[in-house]
Amino acid sequence: MLNEKRWKDVSELEQQWNEVTSGSSLFAGWSWASSWWAMWAESCDLKLQLYSFSADDGTLVAIVPLFTNQRKSRLGFTVNQLQVFGNIYPTGTTVLSEYSDILVRQGYEEDVSAALIRLLSNIQWDEFIIPYTTAGSFLFKRLQEHSNYFRFVDTKQEGPGVIVNAAVGFDGYLASLGKNTRLKLYNRRQLLQSLGPVKIEYANAAGIGEYLSELNGLDRSRWGRDCFGPQSLAFHVEIAGHASQRGELKLSRITVNCEVVSVLYNICFNGVEYNIQSAFKQDYHPKISLGTLHLGYAIERAFNDDKIESFDLLYGEGKNTFYKQRLGGDEIQFYTILCGKTYRALLVFRTKVIFRRIKSVFRRFFPF
Repeated sequence: MLNEKRWKDVSELEQQWNEVTSGSSLFAGWSWASSWWAMWAESCDLKLQLYSFSADDGTLVAIVPLFTNQRKSRLGFTVNQLQVFGNIYPTGTTVLSEYSDILVRQGYEEDVSAALIRLLSNIQWDEFIIPYTTAGSFLFKRLQEHSNYFRFVDTKQEGPGVIVNAAVGFDGYLASLGKNTRLKLYNRRQLLQSLGPVKIEYANAAGIGEYLSELNGLDRSRWGRDCFGPQSLAFHVEIAGHASQRGELKLSRITVNCEVVSVLYNICFNGVEYNIQSAFKQDYHPKISLGTLHLGYAIERAFNDDKIESFDLLYGEGKNTFYKQRLGGDEIQFYTILCGKTYRALLVFRTKVIFRRIKSVFRRFFPF
């Protein structure tokens, strides 16, 4: 049986956290998780539920970064939610953190699974929410296996993402793409260069704020709003700064005739390059897709980096089409898991299901 410990301060766990992040996603790493908590915990009135599990010899084998918050249900009473660091689901209050999970040292999965169920039995909560996770995550597998411990387990499919295998040759990768995709991703470079001097520049630590502000400006001109609000921008400036210190920041911009036309914000972590966000000048040229072309430069660089095994385009389908699907990667589905512990949670869940069915029937007969 593993030993459980509750922590009152996230900062106390930095060293141990880093020891168990091997194989974890960027979003479960210390930098992302601790910065996320520092940015939103107080303003959103989140209550820390941070635990670790250790073996008898003192080896730390798991970190369970959870929090509780309260929300009003449609029925008028308060529901106590238990969630994983990285999102306050279903609101868009914070940045989106994908691959929600706890951290587990390899070889201790069964022991941690049993310890987690004991922990969930002792914490007070109505709903346990794991947003934007995948079928390969520890929580997805183990909560499904132990579904009999809950009043219900509901799995909602959020949508797809795409991961490109960067461990093969770039020439072979290009050859595997469709003709139109290859044209947009790579072959239009010559046309872009004919429009004037083209530069691809990378942000250093001092330039992070400037690059992210430019990304915001391009996104505002395309979508009519900033990509990152004030808190999110401050969060990403901090995260990008940490990544820069580790040599893992890939924040780049393309300039043509000294004009910034595209910004791409990527971070590398545990052999994966994550495409966090991008923005570009819309309708710049009728034959050039700046966003796809910029991705092409980044993907080529990732293929030529021995430390990068995959290029993760993350969750989302794009403005008009699921463009990621054409980039020659493997599709991955993201899910949100909702577990109910109390009869209150069960009542709220069943009410929600009834509302969904009523809405579905209404739309069928009144499709407008």
